[in-house]
Amino acid sequence: MFLIGKGIPDHITSLPQTVLNTPFGQMLKPQLDSAMRGITQAPVAPAAVPQQYQQNRNSNGTPATNSAQAGSSNFDGVNGASATAFPPGQVHIATTSKKLDALLASAKNSCAVIFFTSAPCPPCKLLYSPYDELAAELSDKAVLIKVDLSSAYEIGSKYQVRATPTFISFLHGEKENEWVGANESQLRGNIR
Repeated sequence: MFLIGKGIPDHITSLPQTVLNTPFGQMLKPQLDSAMRGITQAPVAPAAVPQQYQQNRNSNGTPATNSAQAGSSNFDGVNGASATAFPPGQVHIATTSKKLDALLASAKNSCAVIFFTSAPCPPCKLLYSPYDELAAELSDKAVLIKVDLSSAYEIGSKYQVRATPTFISFLHGEKENEWVGANESQLRGNIR
């Protein structure tokens, strides 16, 4: 029909918008937007990125590699030891196995929770704020750690993480619990 000059029918031209208006399309929209952002517009606005995530990134958006760039803890990254104790009341970002081991060692007499996340995981992003709140609330009682599997694949392999979000809790250095899913009440219940 449109080959003879009558134009493309409306049911074909409106198909992308029709798909995006479905529940499945709404779920895909953030991923499509982020995939196209680099091609069509400027980088993500800073307000859309969690504050803790921003602190551990260089100005060009790549992960910080040393403590001066990271700004979250005094981990020297060379010999796996921390220059001072990890500051309480915040979520610690572990990008290497050495840093994760040092964080877990700092929680040897209390508890630690590892939050395995990934950049393209919308359910994970729903838990960033509650996880940060829990870190502030439980500042001296627990060490809350976040591992982005997009940049720390070897840690995910070590702990056999198959899906995100995945949480593993440790009590006095021993693995206590593991659960998967973006359920805020379950997160709060298991951590408290």
